[in-house]
Amino acid sequence: MHLLTMSCCAGVAALALAALDELLQQDGLDFYKAWPWVARMLPPSKMLPAVGASETQPARPAAADSDVSVVQHDPAAAYAFVGTAGRHSGVGVLVAGWVRLLRFGVLDALVMPEVAAALMQLLWMATTAQEAQVRAAAYASLAAWPPTLLVQLDILQPAAAYLAPLAAEAAAAAAAVMSNH
Repeated sequence: MHLLTMSCCAGVAALALAALDELLQQDGLDFYKAWPWVARMLPPSKMLPAVGASETQPARPAAADSDVSVVQHDPAAAYAFVGTAGRHSGVGVLVAGWVRLLRFGVLDALVMPEVAAALMQLLWMATTAQEAQVRAAAYASLAAWPPTLLVQLDILQPAAAYLAPLAAEAAAAAAAVMSNH
């Protein structure tokens, strides 16, 4: 039985992901060795749609020839900015933990460029989730990937792509404030 079909297991799986996260932070586990297992147990095709994320990478504005600058993001600011806005569920906690793991792909991205590019696509897909905690995890994980590395991997998005989530979150926050008054 798949973990997402058993609501009681979402919390257990989220705790397992938190343990994996800690092992990765302490360099006790290699991300690119652990990721195939995680993706097999909690496949992207099930995780992202479970929180309303688009199953395809969201459309990004076309880059102008001179558009090569990128805004640096602060992971803590990403979490604070999204904060508590939006829908939350046990599955959202699980998917947010899964998305947070993707930040560790940065460590050996040059050795595994195809996998790194796929991880970045998953992160962009996660920015479309209906659950705020998943979007916050995606923004923070995107922030872990330095623009210089993205250039080396030839997966750098135009600057407008990095600013679009800020505008969308600001508009949602403003709408929430206005509806409460």
